Amino acid sequence: LGNRVKGAALGVDVNACDYSLMSPLHYAAMRGNDKLVVELLKNGANYEARDIEDRTPLFSCVASAFSANVHTAAAPSIRQSNDPDAQDEEMDGAAGDTKIEKLIKCGELLLKAGADPDLFDQSGDSILMTASESNCTEAIQLLLSNGASSQLRRDSDRATALHLACARRARELCLPVIESLVRSGGRALLGMKNDKGETALLTV
Repeated sequence: LGNRVKGAALGVDVNACDYSLMSPLHYAAMRGNDKLVVELLKNGANYEARDIEDRTPLFSCVASAFSANVHTAAAPSIRQSNDPDAQDEEMDGAAGDTKIEKLIKCGELLLKAGADPDLFDQSGDSILMTASESNCTEAIQLLLSNGASSQLRRDSDRATALHLACARRARELCLPVIESLVRSGGRALLGMKNDKGETALLTV
């Protein structure tokens, strides 16, 4: 990725995609590499580029919050790995800030550049729904503070982000996530029903 940015001055396309239609900006955001995100955006990277799952770099960034803690726990085995991609990922989140903090920084940069926080992916989930499923309070608060709507519904089952947050098993419930969503959506969100006629709190 670093070589791709350096090559921008030589006419290299920083928006070139791989077989999964992921761009360098997708990968930089997914790995929490905020410095590389800055350089890519400076060099004209498309922050609304869609991969094969219809996810933008902001989507990839938020989705990575789910595995941030797993990444930290797996760091010793990654250091012993011969996989250069795994080693690169470790270096992206190793120094200074924690991985989740770096992911949030990347999200902030993408939103400041103009990324839309209310897009849906191929499965029908919004970015906020993905953050709700990952139990990432920081990502939820970042999206809501940048205009994400808590009242968007998934077409397949009419569920909202609050439905997804409340549908987790009791030991996995994240009250700060639920509180942030309720504070944003208010009574209107609490009254919204899925295709089974259930409000979010009935799914707990």
